[in-house]
Amino acid sequence: MRNLYVVLIFILCTNNVVAQTDTTLSKQDKSRLDSMLNTDEFLSMFDDSARSYFDISLGFGNGTFSTQNQAVNATGFTNQLVLTPALFYFFKSGFNLGLTTFLTNENNKLSLYQTGTSVGYGYDGEKISTGISYTRYFGDNKKYNGKSIYQNELFGYLKYTKPFIQTGISLGFANGTYKQTELVFLSNINRFVLDSTDNKTSYFSATFSIEHNFEFENVFTKKDGLTILPIFMVNSGSDKVNSTHLNRIFNRPRVPLSVKKTSQTNKMQLQSIASSINITYGIGKFYVQPNVYFDYYLPETTGQRFSSIVSLTAGFTF
Repeated sequence: MRNLYVVLIFILCTNNVVAQTDTTLSKQDKSRLDSMLNTDEFLSMFDDSARSYFDISLGFGNGTFSTQNQAVNATGFTNQLVLTPALFYFFKSGFNLGLTTFLTNENNKLSLYQTGTSVGYGYDGEKISTGISYTRYFGDNKKYNGKSIYQNELFGYLKYTKPFIQTGISLGFANGTYKQTELVFLSNINRFVLDSTDNKTSYFSATFSIEHNFEFENVFTKKDGLTILPIFMVNSGSDKVNSTHLNRIFNRPRVPLSVKKTSQTNKMQLQSIASSINITYGIGKFYVQPNVYFDYYLPETTGQRFSSIVSLTAGFTF
């Protein structure tokens, strides 16, 4: 893109010279042109990758556990308001560092349930776009029935951007530990008991997507822009949860070890079909991003099949 604008400037300058009797640029004109071409601010108007910048934002939605992977969010979906202030720094080399905090209402009070620190790299070429990121989540995983079940998340994507309809694949892996309390029925004593468990969980996802980015410039002013990105996704996944029951009743000799320590595994399978609409409106250094994600769970389940996650983010880049 940068080379294209340089060529256009050269052509315009050449056409102007032909109409004059003097076929050379003045020293003053040459100096101005060289200054424009060598100034980051001039080139950054056409290519965001030409500069490093901060991004500070505030988002809120009805269920967010992951900053990258909506398939993870859908599996742990709870219909609650979550606020996500975030600060990222993007290097012009493609690397980025970020900090995201997750706050929700608990006992009629806004409280922090986890913080995510991220490091990543992104590349946008003429035909492909790719990136990878790692996020470490810090939360009170020793708290029973907490909202933070993952502590580590790895996410990567690859898109073929050349055609009108862009295809892509993304891979995600998350794992962690958490504590939980629940009523369980013990058939050998024929009654319910209040039990607590230590749990180790892992989740792997593979998502295939098709999308197209609609871009509009100068929508309301000469300095604004709008992008609308509809995406259709097919999610596959596998997960595993190992639980250790802590109630003393499980320590009795009559209770087998396989009851005290249980494991639930779902092998890799087609998990859900999903779609999302991402909208970004920017004017100057300010932007706002509404997003809607719909997910329909395919395997047999006694739980809710359909979930929708809505979020709105507003921020500044500088």
